[in-house]
Amino acid sequence: MPQSPVPDTAEVVLNYQSDSGDSRNVMHFQQSPFGEFTNINLQRLAETAADWWTTNLRSLVHPAFTLESVIARNLGVVPGEVSEYAVNLTGQAQGGRSPSNVTSAFTLRTALGGRSGRGRIYHVGLSQTYYTGDTLHPNEKNIMTAAYNTLKTINKASIGQEYHLVV
Repeated sequence: MPQSPVPDTAEVVLNYQSDSGDSRNVMHFQQSPFGEFTNINLQRLAETAADWWTTNLRSLVHPAFTLESVIARNLGVVPGEVSEYAVNLTGQAQGGRSPSNVTSAFTLRTALGGRSGRGRIYHVGLSQTYYTGDTLHPNEKNIMTAAYNTLKTINKASIGQEYHLVV
């Protein structure tokens, strides 16, 4: 099936590497003010997402995981431009490393029903000190929730550009 354009929207992929393989988080953003994503603002979006990860999530990711790169792709046209930003930063969380299939999921919700009105982000590189059994500890859950909530609107302060997380 051919891809349908999604106006004023970009896909952002956070690419992780660990000893057990690679992982990805795929998210979608619209920019404010609205407009077509060019190679320049795709690069800014990738840099901004990397800055968000470094500021808000790096301390919550186990050192066995490295954020290698962030790739931003324009979904407004098919095929859309792509911009890759190299990061190569390891996580800084304390404690033992959890297997890659042990993670926590943060849901994205809109006011619309159905699968198209929601999504999820999996926390890559969970430390064993963050949970007991199947339950995240309240403190770590609150810290992670706050970090992901800051992702709803991220900005490139130096240019006054905002990017809004969309489902």
